[in-house]
Amino acid sequence: MGSNSREEASDQSSWVYEKQIELLYQDLPFAIISTAVVVTLGFVFLSSSVSWQTLTLWGSLFSIVLIFRAVSNWLYSRQKKQHKLNYRHAETIFIIGVVITGLLWSGIGLWLFPEVDLKGKILLFIVIMGMAAAANTTMGYRRAPIYIFTSLLILPLVAGVVISDFPNALAISIAMLVYMAFLLRTSTGFYRNNEKTLQLQAASITNERKLLIQREKAELANQAKSEFLSLMSHELRTPLNTVLGLNELQLLDRAEPLTAKQRKRSIKINDAGRHLLSLVNDVLDFSRIETGDIEINADVIDCQAVLRDALKLIEGKANSRNIKVYIEASKHELWVLADYTRLKQILVNLLDNAVKYNRREGTITVGFKKSGADYLRISVADSGHGIPVQLQGELFKPFSRLNAEAMGIDGTGIGLSYSKQLVELMNGRIGVSSRKGQGSTFWIELPGAEQPAAEARQQSFPGPVSTRSEKDAPAGTKLLLAEDNLVNQEVAVDMLEQSGFKVAVASNGEEVLDAVRKDQYSLVFMDCEMPVLDGFAATRKLRQLERDLDLPQTPVVALTAHAVRGVREKCLASGMNDFLAKPFSFEEITSKAAQWAGGRAGVADPVAVDVAAQASEMAAYQQAAQPSVDDEPARQHEPALDRSALDMLAARKKYRKRGLVKRVVGLYLEQTPRLLEELVQAIRQADPAAQGSIAHTLKSSSLVVGAISLADTCREIEETSEQGPVSDGMISLLMQQYSDVENELLDVLNDAE
Repeated sequence: MGSNSREEASDQSSWVYEKQIELLYQDLPFAIISTAVVVTLGFVFLSSSVSWQTLTLWGSLFSIVLIFRAVSNWLYSRQKKQHKLNYRHAETIFIIGVVITGLLWSGIGLWLFPEVDLKGKILLFIVIMGMAAAANTTMGYRRAPIYIFTSLLILPLVAGVVISDFPNALAISIAMLVYMAFLLRTSTGFYRNNEKTLQLQAASITNERKLLIQREKAELANQAKSEFLSLMSHELRTPLNTVLGLNELQLLDRAEPLTAKQRKRSIKINDAGRHLLSLVNDVLDFSRIETGDIEINADVIDCQAVLRDALKLIEGKANSRNIKVYIEASKHELWVLADYTRLKQILVNLLDNAVKYNRREGTITVGFKKSGADYLRISVADSGHGIPVQLQGELFKPFSRLNAEAMGIDGTGIGLSYSKQLVELMNGRIGVSSRKGQGSTFWIELPGAEQPAAEARQQSFPGPVSTRSEKDAPAGTKLLLAEDNLVNQEVAVDMLEQSGFKVAVASNGEEVLDAVRKDQYSLVFMDCEMPVLDGFAATRKLRQLERDLDLPQTPVVALTAHAVRGVREKCLASGMNDFLAKPFSFEEITSKAAQWAGGRAGVADPVAVDVAAQASEMAAYQQAAQPSVDDEPARQHEPALDRSALDMLAARKKYRKRGLVKRVVGLYLEQTPRLLEELVQAIRQADPAAQGSIAHTLKSSSLVVGAISLADTCREIEETSEQGPVSDGMISLLMQQYSDVENELLDVLNDAE
């Protein structure tokens, strides 16, 4: 430590010294110019007292000295720019210039002063004394120059006064010596103050450098910590998922069922494992924000839709504590610019906290209101115990739990901190208002947005958007359905035949082309992902075939479970006419069929077509916004089956047929175990093409029956098929999710009996 302190002191002294030299040369041009002006004016006024020959001699000497000093200043600047400057040499040259200049003034004081008349003596006296005083501000940064210059100006002038016939020479000489002492004292004070200022500045720079180094070290340490947490969270998730999956398989094993005692233990393992997994997920998400791995995809979204999804995830916990949830009616448009998945995470966190920290049989109230001109405020109020004012400042700090452990409430204490960072990434704000014993209200404010044009137009066209209704479809109109998934085939054929259409089925793109060569169809529903020849390539070949044979263009409507933005544009670019996202309802597919099967392609209202396509893509995009395995820990707790998807299979009383639901569910339960087995085999054999194809098929059929979480896992496997192997944890999660879905669907079949 002592060695470091000495080095720092030495570095600071060197910096101060160099700065002093820089200041000397910085003021040197002013000193040169002012000296030249004063000498020129002084000699002009002395021309009546001294001969021109004498003045010319002294003027030439001053010119030589000033040129020397100007050249030294130029050399200093040049060497500094070239980073070749030696500050000791620079100071020596400066002092030489000061000595030469001082000697020149000394000569004037000793030889020229006695020769001039009284008027000239007074003028020289004032000039020399003024130059001595002025030098204090240009040379006072170092002691040697100012002491030398002051002495060389005043002492010879005192001698000149004494040896000349200047009035009151003794008194004037004493006064000049006193003045010299005053100047030297002032110069010393100026030097010390300047030196102290520079020392403080040097210390400040040193401390700033230390702070920057410490900050960089802290940031590196924090980044290393976050990366470690992220890595460990990933590494822990894989065995945890495996443990949970195997444990759940034991619970569901009908061939070798557990005993009652073993089942009780297994259930405890499952509960503890899920709790541990939720903690790992919390840490993973928090570390992702710190490392900048969280991406925000802002879009115009409906807050009510996000709230409905969020409420599903806390419904069971709220019911277990008899807590009622109320949603206040709002007259405002509830559209914001935010990330659907991240906003859902935030609302789930706030609602979950409102349940955990509430009283039994309490209430939760969700409200919406405008905040200023540009923001929408979403508030979650509970009837819990409230938070003391002095503790509210700790709420949004990581790992701060405000003594929740003493209340027996589990958690990591990072939920609110994580939510705060997510809100800020979406350009929003978060806050709380609470009083002890009177509950708490947590709120977020997000940038408001206008209702999308597609949504607005849909509201202005009641019912399905089309230019024809399904009842207008000509009886026996022939449609071609290109779909390789048996579940989707069953659903689409049943719905279309109910509406009066005659449907032929093709399982791949080549079969589509063969069918079109043999027969004419009013419409082709084209699945985008099929074996042999996919929908995009099949459509391009179909259009070429129609041109070659001079056939009228057959309308093609894309069917796809690829719920990402830009799919519709890709479909249209390949020659398709419209877009329908899976899973589709009875109204949606029959409306599309009636819209396009009435004649040649393009007869439908282009505005209505665009609205329908945008609506389908928006629905698909929001469907895809469901979280992935890594990005959304809350998905682990989502229900296995969204029964609203099955309700779409029997959307209207007129067409409510339990037979369709039963056939679709039965077909799904029949084919899915085989597909899962093939998928696992493809993963083990590192066959990315087969892996992606099977995962896509599973995703598509799972969406039809409402197995959203399972479909999301299949989507992730499909998207990562080319990037690397799928982890055992992912496989276990897939099997666990299917087991849950299977149980739910068996209940559906039992209800249908």
